Amino acid sequence: MTPSDSDPARADPAQARPELRALFCVARARLTPADSAELAGLLQAGLDWNYLLQAAVRHGVWPLLHRHLEALPADSFPAAVRETLREVMRGHADHVKKHVGILHQLLDAFRAAGLDLTPYKGPVLGARLFGDPAMRQFSDLDWLVRREEARPTGACLRALGFQPSLGAPPGWEAWYERARHEYSFHHSALDCFVEVHWGAWPRFVAMPVDIRAFWDRRETVLLDGRPVPSLPMEELLFFLSLHGTKHQWVRLAWLADIAELIRSTPALDWVRVQTLAAQSRSTRFLHVGLWLAYHLLAAPVPAAVAAQLTADPRVEPLARAMAAHVCGGSLSAPAETEHLRFMYRTLPRLRDRLRFIWGVAVEPCRDDWTACPLPPVCVGLYAVVRPARLCWLALQRRLARGGTSQS
Repeated sequence: MTPSDSDPARADPAQARPELRALFCVARARLTPADSAELAGLLQAGLDWNYLLQAAVRHGVWPLLHRHLEALPADSFPAAVRETLREVMRGHADHVKKHVGILHQLLDAFRAAGLDLTPYKGPVLGARLFGDPAMRQFSDLDWLVRREEARPTGACLRALGFQPSLGAPPGWEAWYERARHEYSFHHSALDCFVEVHWGAWPRFVAMPVDIRAFWDRRETVLLDGRPVPSLPMEELLFFLSLHGTKHQWVRLAWLADIAELIRSTPALDWVRVQTLAAQSRSTRFLHVGLWLAYHLLAAPVPAAVAAQLTADPRVEPLARAMAAHVCGGSLSAPAETEHLRFMYRTLPRLRDRLRFIWGVAVEPCRDDWTACPLPPVCVGLYAVVRPARLCWLALQRRLARGGTSQS
């Protein structure tokens, strides 16, 4: 975190540029009278529409922006903007319809193969939180699976024409299952990505989240008129907070999910949520997400829970740094080094942070396998190969910068 990130004004949504304040207004299922009045005032004052539309896409709230602007009188904003919103929304609606159909096909195929998976995020979350699967932007279909069913699920997806897109090379499947806890697949003809998760983190992020316990409390929701399994709201809030932290909360849509889940679930069992976080040593992860949703999107976090958000002295500085990034208006993601620093500071114990550093430094990824293919029995050699490759890349970047500055 830089000194400027600690400036309270930078993390204050009221001090953000007006286009972002408009997105803060619309990032919810229904506008309150106060939201509507603020949005009307921003529209009357004038907005940079090119920036607003780019920011809406970057933050994953284009559908919600369309929903709430479409409800306004025709003369509230430029006709060209309204037509752009409608055109993009038509394409998004087609994308969602296709993926809802694929989700049901996959669910049927998994059941026929004796596999029990749970879809989450994507269209399921859109339907559940915002009343319409098209109210969320998404690029893939995410599924939770028990670890013992991970490899059979991969075989089922291959039989359906999906191919691994970010997985391990042949022979590394068993190591990958133990270390990475997810597979990614792509169907080129359908242009559909599928991610299968049996854990919340790679192994070197030592947060013991046992998703098998989620199966006992699953609920059934309707998606396009058909029942699909879904996580209960408590587990969903917990898992969404882990996902947002994993990706440094750089998209407003992830906070909109948190805020809308809280708004739509007055009887949310907060003790259950806090227990799930405590059991996996991820209370800080949960509290950073709740702080951001509370301060940026006015999520109705109960007073007793809100009072706990500052009990950990690391929560507010971490959350303010992320709020400053969002409110600062940048449409690019933080640098990878910033992301790693954020994850390091979010981990609760010294041993967790040391294990994280070790895992980042030595556990192989696709680039390492490509640069230096080794069999699984030689995995220990990557403790030398990967740091050497990273140092070589850093040296190349430094030399390139030096050559540019001299030219």
